[in-house]
Amino acid sequence: FSNFDLYEIPDTTRPTMLSGHMNLDNRILTLVASETLDLTPAELKVDLAKIHLSNVTNESAISLAGSSVIQFDGTEINITILEPLRIRAIPLSATPGGDGAPLILDVSAGAFSDLSENLIVDSFNIVLTESPDISPPNILYGTLFLGAGVLEITADETIDLSPYSANVNLSRVFISNSSSDRYLPLANANFQEGTIDGVAFNLTLSELERVALIARSATPGGDGHALTMDIAFGAMHDIGIKYNLKEDGISIVEHADVIE
Repeated sequence: FSNFDLYEIPDTTRPTMLSGHMNLDNRILTLVASETLDLTPAELKVDLAKIHLSNVTNESAISLAGSSVIQFDGTEINITILEPLRIRAIPLSATPGGDGAPLILDVSAGAFSDLSENLIVDSFNIVLTESPDISPPNILYGTLFLGAGVLEITADETIDLSPYSANVNLSRVFISNSSSDRYLPLANANFQEGTIDGVAFNLTLSELERVALIARSATPGGDGHALTMDIAFGAMHDIGIKYNLKEDGISIVEHADVIE
């Protein structure tokens, strides 16, 4: 056999981003590139600050900085965006809770590179396909400050509270002294001023309600039984317009009245 010189032509073709899909339930943005991208290690190979979601190209409304990349070299890239970014993306989408127009993806040059270290070119105005938020919010627990007469309700995701007068039905929220007795409906409770979308919100109870709850609590002056919270279906919904399911016996953390 004879030896032959092998003439190598380097890869100089820069990759482009072709398409993408945004799952607004599990927060995963899946992108498809024109060739295999180098994603390992992601903290060195990927610049998420150069990737944006918007209503209109070049608007750069939502930067993906701080999100995480699944580290596996390939033409398909999966990015798990942060929960606050998901909440901001839903109103810009064509899914329930959105404005009816799909999200637009802009990937700026240098966000990725291929295995030959060629940087990706600007890939703007990519119309994303979308999957809606399909998971209803769950109420995790309540925190009752018996001195101030304030109940804080905490969920596992952001609740739509803008405006709370239209989006929360407090007649479907109850405090119970024993299993599901629905002793105190919260229909007359008041939202605190300045309440905005969030995973938690505060309600102010009347003085009569505060005193009545002390007597039925596990704090000093009470009957020794901890209060619980019951929430009927449809009391509130998340940003994707998914309503809570019926939940009874939700734990309430009680803080005793220590105000003199």
